[in-house]
Amino acid sequence: MQEYEGFSNKKEKMKFSMAAMKKEIDGFSKKEEAWIKKVGELTSRHEIEMNDLKKSFEADNVKWKADREALDVQKKAFTEENEGLKASVVQATGDNQWLIEQGFQ
Repeated sequence: MQEYEGFSNKKEKMKFSMAAMKKEIDGFSKKEEAWIKKVGELTSRHEIEMNDLKKSFEADNVKWKADREALDVQKKAFTEENEGLKASVVQATGDNQWLIEQGFQ
């Protein structure tokens, strides 16, 4: 009889223990689901931010290329103007030399 009571008590303890384990497992399952959801949200946000960053980088790259081309055009115009001024100086120097040779001062 005592043996039966001992087994009965052990059986009850095991039921309580199993119920506690089931609750703990359910808690872990809910936590796991929450973490999976959180990781999914973070992954999604990361992808959005990376796409935005890529678009921004591409736009900056296009702008940089356009600025570089504009600078090259300005540099070419400056070089042409500089050559024109040099030619004007040579012409003026030649004209001054001619005037000096002709006696105009």
